Amino acid sequence: MSNTLPKDLKEAETMLLTSSLASLVKNPLGRWSITLRFEGLKVLPLVIRYSKQLATSCKNHYLAFPDAGAAALAKRDYPEMSQKIMTFTEIIKKTNSNDTSTILVTVCPTPPDYEIFEELTKTYSGPLIMINGRLEDSMVGIGSVARERRKRFLSLWNVSFWLEPLKNGALIRMFPHKWKLFRLTDFGYVFDSEYEDRPAQEIIFEKL
Repeated sequence: MSNTLPKDLKEAETMLLTSSLASLVKNPLGRWSITLRFEGLKVLPLVIRYSKQLATSCKNHYLAFPDAGAAALAKRDYPEMSQKIMTFTEIIKKTNSNDTSTILVTVCPTPPDYEIFEELTKTYSGPLIMINGRLEDSMVGIGSVARERRKRFLSLWNVSFWLEPLKNGALIRMFPHKWKLFRLTDFGYVFDSEYEDRPAQEIIFEKL
């Protein structure tokens, strides 16, 4: 990976596909996350494009949404994809959920979805990809036992791709490469430093 950022969303999507395929080669049955933290990002069209790219790469997969409303909206807007679109509950009930050759792409689980999402990950033994999950927020305002349980759950997930604009820079991780921090200058984004793990907020603050 060169020390440059993607110039647009299309290039970012190419990078996230490359990184997710590399992730699945490294750990075919792993739990991998993809995160693009852009304000106003339309996630559903991105997910559909990603699904089509997976199909082009000969990867069998399902798209799993937290609830019936989200799944219905996806089927309405993309009827040609309806056979691939399901809810978390439907995936849990599927008799062939032990099919380890089929990728399950989960879309935007949030704190209210935590319980059923955890159940899904226990039920589904194949490869899992989570796109724009926000489960970490659920650790606020809950008991210490539940908080530790959720921390352990989140620790099972590895970052395949991460792209986050910051106030004065940007942070990117593209598996299997390191995390890279960029500073925003008068000449655009300039590579600053790289890290084995996601840099703490304090480090980012000091750098930018």
